[in-house]
Amino acid sequence: MALEHALTRLQDLSVPTQIRESDWLFPTIETVHVFALVLVVGTIMTVDLRLLGVANKERPFSDVASEMLPWTWVASALPRSQAC
Repeated sequence: MALEHALTRLQDLSVPTQIRESDWLFPTIETVHVFALVLVVGTIMTVDLRLLGVANKERPFSDVASEMLPWTWVASALPRSQAC
């Protein structure tokens, strides 16, 4: 019963209520979430393909990895809609 009470209180906070009642807030959060996932997968795939020797063969691995890592961290830091 304590878990149900805690979840009800969490649901009644202002941020979840605003997301639930807004016509545009949830789709915006979900769009950012999907773009962040695509960015994370894309940057990791770029580095993996370089390690396999399939793409960016002319560039050293360290250059590819150092360029992709900041983008991976930015995408990882973006808000996740599952938390809402």
